Amino acid sequence: MGLDFMNVLTRVGKNKVTEVYPAFITGRTKDLMIRGGDVYAVWDDNNKKWITDELDILPLIDSEIRKVYEEVKQHDPMARPLYLRDTDNRLIAKWHQFVQKDMRDTYVPLDSKIIFDNDEPKKENYATKCLPYHLEDKETPAYTKLATTLYSPEELFKIEWCVGAVLSGDSKNIQKFLVITGDAGAGKSTMLNIIQMLFSGYCISFDSKDIVNGSSFGLEQFRTNPMLAIEHDGNLSRIMDNSRLNSLISHESITVNQKYKSSYEMKFDTFLIMASNLPVEITDAKSGLTRRIIDAEPTGIKVPIDEYHRLMEQIKFELGGIAKHCLDLYLNNKHYFDKYRPEKQIAKTYRFYDFIDYAEKDFKEHDATTLDYAWQKYRKYIELSGEKYPFDRLRFKNELMEFFKEFYPRRRVAGVDHRNVYIGFINDRLASHKYIEENSDIPSWLKLNTYTTSTFDEVAKLYPAQPAKEDGTPLNYWDKVDTCLAEIEGLYIM
Repeated sequence: MGLDFMNVLTRVGKNKVTEVYPAFITGRTKDLMIRGGDVYAVWDDNNKKWITDELDILPLIDSEIRKVYEEVKQHDPMARPLYLRDTDNRLIAKWHQFVQKDMRDTYVPLDSKIIFDNDEPKKENYATKCLPYHLEDKETPAYTKLATTLYSPEELFKIEWCVGAVLSGDSKNIQKFLVITGDAGAGKSTMLNIIQMLFSGYCISFDSKDIVNGSSFGLEQFRTNPMLAIEHDGNLSRIMDNSRLNSLISHESITVNQKYKSSYEMKFDTFLIMASNLPVEITDAKSGLTRRIIDAEPTGIKVPIDEYHRLMEQIKFELGGIAKHCLDLYLNNKHYFDKYRPEKQIAKTYRFYDFIDYAEKDFKEHDATTLDYAWQKYRKYIELSGEKYPFDRLRFKNELMEFFKEFYPRRRVAGVDHRNVYIGFINDRLASHKYIEENSDIPSWLKLNTYTTSTFDEVAKLYPAQPAKEDGTPLNYWDKVDTCLAEIEGLYIM
């Protein structure tokens, strides 16, 4: 089957020699995609995949010319093929004019679905690659040992949930991104390396500074619309403008500027994962980042270097099992993080939240609070804390509204008229635990009992464990314990 955007024709050229040449066809096509006024991809029916590199596309077109030439030369030995790779005939210029001027943008994002090595290749998959493994139910001892050492069950759950979301394809609609923060050498990059192995070919590296600091070409790195983007050493502790980052995470249409190419609108499917030594800056209560960050931290416990390298080598052969585990975990807890708030990040970087913590007792004790009273509390807080960049009174007035149910420019309280009255203090305005309390129908994944099999059972089954004495103290020294939680009767459900 030939390419539907071209015909291969013959004509009589100089010296009455028959020439075999390509004639490009404008109109609807299923084999060619144009984006940003240039070729985006061409379907390679022989290898059953889409190709994007022009150095691979030109030989594909030339192969169509060669097929016709082989037929023509049987009855016309003097016939001559005109290939695009031959610059003397200037056909390459006609090709560029065709894709850049004669055609209009029409494309479907490529590689927006994970393809495994046992999936049937189809044009409708719009895939240029596939993963070198497939999902399978199998034990992952090396991964479990390493991951459960570096991360607590709660923090590992967050990471595996995000991995499962990408594998399922739902990440294209999930307005979240994962930030792993902690000290250098604590295991952040180790986990990112494992994730990169899981998504080989489907992820890119990115620089968050180019996104938040206003670089004109900050989104160029996402031009391939990858499923996943990873940054090993990011820094969002000083954000100039988070609007573009929020738009990227929310999968909104954004104008993309590429060097030497026309700009174009694009909706990115990419899920972001970043590791950082510093927490993400939260500037105010309405910051979109408070709704979008899923934050995780390593335990700080390390694995001996020789064992670490052994485990990492073995993990390469466990990818199918790791992926299946993460996918199942996500599918069983799809909406777990719908209203999650990164309380640790908020507490560390949102300075106004620290003031709310300072004044919480006073705000709770009164049914109503005035701006004048709160402002005096804030000035006292600034004096005690040494805050270098305090809010002015207007910004303070507006920010404080986020922590009260009602605000009145004028209000009579206890028989006295007041201006700027706040009523109904919300002490957990930025806390995520509200979601669990208000949505009790969503079961917790962590159930420590002998009647329920939970995610913790699977994650922690290889944790060192031993029975306790009657007084609650361990039977043996921990360095002599060689049993795990799965082997202790009554503590773990197999």
